[in-house]
Amino acid sequence: MALLDCGASGIYMDKTWAAANLVPTQAKEVPEQVHTVDGSLISSGPVDTTTLMLSLQVGNHQEHISFDLITSPNHTIILGIPWLIRHNPYINWVTRTVSLSSQFCHENCFTSDKYWSPKRSLATEGATGMSINTVQGVPDHYLEFQDIFQKPSKPVLPPHREYDCAIPLEPGTIVPFGRMYSLTEPEREVLKEYLDENIQSGLIVPSSSPAGAPLFFVPKKTKDLRPCLDFRGLNKITIKDRYPLPLIRDILEAIRGAQRFTKLDLRGAYHLLRIREGDEWKTAFRTPFGHFEYRVMPFGLTNAPAIFQRFMDSVFSDLLNQTVVIYLDDILIYSRNPELHTSHVKQVLQRLRDHQLFCKPEKCEFDITEVKYLGYHLSPTGIAMDQEKVQAILEWPSPSTIKETQCFLGLANFYRQFILDFASQTSHITHTLKKDNLKKGFVWTEAAEAAFQSLKRAFTQAPILRHPDTTKQFIVVTDASERAIGAVLLQRQEDDGLEHPVFYLSHILSTAEQHYSVLERELLALKTACLEWRQFLMGSKEPFEVRTDHRNLQCLRNFVCQNSRQARWAFFFSQYDFYITYIPGSQNILADALSRRYPECSPSSSQYLLEPSKIIGVAQSFLEEVQQEYANLSDHDIEELRPLLYKKQGYFYYQDLIFLPTNKVQKKALQMCHDSPVAGHRGIKATQELLSRFFWWPTWKLDVERYVQACPICAQVKIPHTRPAGLLQPLPVPSAPWHTISTDFMCSLPPSAGNRVIMVTVDSFTKMAHFTGLKKLPTSQELGQVFIDHVFRLHGLPHTIISDRGPQYISRFWKHFCKTLNMNRALSSGFHPQTNGQTERLNQGLEQYLRCFCNSTQSNWSTYLSLAEFSYNNSVHSASKVTPFFCSYGFHPTSFPTSPQSNSPLPAINYFSKRLLQLHKLIRSNLLHTKRYMKKAADKRRTTNPNYHLQDKVWLSSKFLPSRLSQNKFTPRYYGPFRILQLVNPVTVRLHLPHTWKIHPVFHVSQLKPYVPDPYSRQFPCPPPVLVNDAPEYEVQEICDSRLFHKRLQYLIHWKGYPLSECSWEDASSDHAPLLTQRFHGLFPLKPGPSGGGPTVAPRGAARAESSTSAGRSARAAHRVVKTRRAPSLSCAFRGPRIAWGLVLPSAFHCPRGL
Repeated sequence: MALLDCGASGIYMDKTWAAANLVPTQAKEVPEQVHTVDGSLISSGPVDTTTLMLSLQVGNHQEHISFDLITSPNHTIILGIPWLIRHNPYINWVTRTVSLSSQFCHENCFTSDKYWSPKRSLATEGATGMSINTVQGVPDHYLEFQDIFQKPSKPVLPPHREYDCAIPLEPGTIVPFGRMYSLTEPEREVLKEYLDENIQSGLIVPSSSPAGAPLFFVPKKTKDLRPCLDFRGLNKITIKDRYPLPLIRDILEAIRGAQRFTKLDLRGAYHLLRIREGDEWKTAFRTPFGHFEYRVMPFGLTNAPAIFQRFMDSVFSDLLNQTVVIYLDDILIYSRNPELHTSHVKQVLQRLRDHQLFCKPEKCEFDITEVKYLGYHLSPTGIAMDQEKVQAILEWPSPSTIKETQCFLGLANFYRQFILDFASQTSHITHTLKKDNLKKGFVWTEAAEAAFQSLKRAFTQAPILRHPDTTKQFIVVTDASERAIGAVLLQRQEDDGLEHPVFYLSHILSTAEQHYSVLERELLALKTACLEWRQFLMGSKEPFEVRTDHRNLQCLRNFVCQNSRQARWAFFFSQYDFYITYIPGSQNILADALSRRYPECSPSSSQYLLEPSKIIGVAQSFLEEVQQEYANLSDHDIEELRPLLYKKQGYFYYQDLIFLPTNKVQKKALQMCHDSPVAGHRGIKATQELLSRFFWWPTWKLDVERYVQACPICAQVKIPHTRPAGLLQPLPVPSAPWHTISTDFMCSLPPSAGNRVIMVTVDSFTKMAHFTGLKKLPTSQELGQVFIDHVFRLHGLPHTIISDRGPQYISRFWKHFCKTLNMNRALSSGFHPQTNGQTERLNQGLEQYLRCFCNSTQSNWSTYLSLAEFSYNNSVHSASKVTPFFCSYGFHPTSFPTSPQSNSPLPAINYFSKRLLQLHKLIRSNLLHTKRYMKKAADKRRTTNPNYHLQDKVWLSSKFLPSRLSQNKFTPRYYGPFRILQLVNPVTVRLHLPHTWKIHPVFHVSQLKPYVPDPYSRQFPCPPPVLVNDAPEYEVQEICDSRLFHKRLQYLIHWKGYPLSECSWEDASSDHAPLLTQRFHGLFPLKPGPSGGGPTVAPRGAARAESSTSAGRSARAAHRVVKTRRAPSLSCAFRGPRIAWGLVLPSAFHCPRGL
């Protein structure tokens, strides 16, 4: 028995009880006299003995204390004034309870350990029946409601109310029952305890219902097991209760301006409501221990949230959105005046007591200025994200399945209003979930990984959103791009006078919306913002301001609608009171970042440092270098120029231009005025003009001319404005008919009588032609048969056959076919169809003829093919001045019916032969005259070809080289340089090309350009790196070779834009371009590789993506690090054929093995 005695001067224990319970004691150093209440000494004499430190525990209130021993037969323990002062307990004289909840108790006495020892722990109960209660975490001024916070010894069955949970079923349906799930032994133990506890309290009763839901367990955060019921079958046939849950945005708006918060969490929540009488059987569930049903509302019913929310709203109907907001069992009490907060909380607690609702004190928070509620961190300043959830996002591993990706997006989307450019930042992640991309399975791309990491960083930098205030003016900043729209809701705050964000909005445009005009996309951005923030904008007391970088929106009020969509939107905007302010796009940073994917979005007041190569002017570092060169000069070096120069501010000037004394600074000046991005690789005159603004030296004009002429970049990319090189070299005139013929195919024609191809054969002497319809492009064997059937049977074997380089004509079969029949092949040079110009020109005429007579479906051209041949052969040729028919046979054919001639004489055979021979001589003379005339006319548009020699270097035009890019607008005009191996004829050369280029190495000089050696020994212009994730990355032109180096697979890489001397060996573990790697090993199967062909070595790293850039490396080959994380595109990441400009170079430049 313990006594709380405010008149006792110490803390005492009965001697007899201490001896009986073996309490350890010790002698006091100085005995003390103890007086009774009337002032007399106690009969037992001075107190000379005390106990050692003992553990005194009441509930979870525990302390270590020593007692003075006295004779007290009526009370085992007396807690006097020192103990009362230290603990300051709250005493309720009505309920006869003592509550220990002082600051001292919270800091020193409360413990979660339920330690109990009959020898050392002392439970107390006052002699007058007063009990000591402890409610941890509840402030003293709320202890009058401690019954609300105390956990009952066993669950209590709540009374029936008008808000009991009814389970109405759809007509004609039957409540299903499900199979039982297997349980582990720990789960069976938890289930048994759960059933025993709730059956004893009456929350669950045995059942004979025909229904039966399965039961299973899910782990809690504390790793304990929570029993759950699978009510999906019951929920499917239940008539839904559509009572609404409050919108989180409305809740956040209601607490605007709050200075104090108290959060309460109900105990038992759903179990506080009963199942409507007669519906209990529908909640039946099956377990290994029997069949049971609920009498209270269980978790998992489809209508449970709506029923419980209706109940809570009715209990606090007059307080909602005034001093309290409620979302299911989470109650938040807020006060704009801190002094009134205590009364607001007590008002809520009284309502809970009246309706027999109880709270968990361990989950409650009282009288705080910041609170976590519904996943947000709320404060008087504004709204922020819950850092625990942000931490969960930051620790989220890269998704590897569709489900993991959806879960991450779901969590991230909850906070999208905090994230600038959220829609664009997640676009690459959502792209992986599109139906078309999932046909081959889920693939987590490099672009998705980059977006994933970028989004994580964005969550760590999210701002605090301010509370919207409808008494102040709102500012809506909008913008739209081709792919997305964005908006920001701002308000100027009184505390700092600055505009702060209230909400962000971003939205990816649908396919149809992307086809809107620029004006309509801007209108759509404004319309979406008005709909999203309607409750604020329409409820604002002042017209809100709309800021846009689209000037035409300023005329929105007087806008003339162009279509029905704009008319509907004009009516929509008429409901809002606003005015529009135009701001330039450069100042519209906030919304612009929402609609356009900018890597960074800094305030307009922040400084931005341009790269030195991106500004026009003279850099200070260069001027300092010029001064250093001055210091190294002797008087003799500039003696001749002194009359022309004057000195000012440490520099020598020539007519206000800085004098550059040495080749070193002159070369840098040339680079600045020609090679830099602001100079733009202009021509000689433009470069001279730019340089003449700043610098001077005696030979500057000549140096600029040489520098520009030797620029490799200009040589590669600029269009030549000179006439093509190479004077016309006519083919020799044959000596007889059908001595030399030319042939070609017209392909890809619409089907006509089964034919889709026309073979055109022309005699170079008589100009007679044959048009042969074919079902398809013939193979080399089929070509031989067509030649025999349509040429040989009519005219015999020709001496020479001229053709292009089609696969039939360069095949091994056709080569041996011609050789066997003693016919010479004359193939056109690479990408120079003029060699076979006779047939090419005839193809144009034949196409024109058929176009005149074909029907609308173009299906009857084959019926006109014979007539087209006759028409051509019966027409005078411009070269021979006679018809091909007359040239071949010596007479004109009958084209149209005429009256019969009588007395037709029979000419002599000798006379006919003589006349035909004379005709052939005349035709040959005409052909020679025509060729001379055509050569003279053609040479007027050409220049004499450069005087090339063996081993000279030339640039090769990229005009006819194959490309994989859909657009070749910015492809280099020339590639190379390449060495000349052979001068085939005055206008044709053979070049030394990479042996893997599948093109003919003989080219006409019009496709070439002389290579001018660089007299300045400058480095080959190399493209700068692209910064990806703050790391420099370079692009690869192709894979040249592979090898095994110390048992590791390596590839020889030719870097894009760098000379072959910069090639380097890189580990296969950095391979990011599987297509190029496969292509290389397909061309060279015997080379070392990861699989097949040569020696096999498993790469240590897997390819992650295919990208337009390739390798992260330094500017020097010795420090390259192969690393690529670029987004997929048409070209490849590691390190493959040069497709960066669209050119497909087969993967194998042979670099020296020593590189």
